[in-house]
Amino acid sequence: MCFSATASFGASAVLGAIGILAVAKAKSKPQRVFGSIPLVFAVQQLTEGGFSGFL
Repeated sequence: MCFSATASFGASAVLGAIGILAVAKAKSKPQRVFGSIPLVFAVQQLTEGGFSGFL
């Protein structure tokens, strides 16, 4: 998205919290894999916010 570093860090925090809750509530391995998708996007937003100062 690259609106601002603050927006990227905020999105990362929200997505990370959702991902942690989803993985914690998962009852089987396929549910854990599916629930970890928000964690992948949280890491992506975190790195995007970190690199926004370099672009």
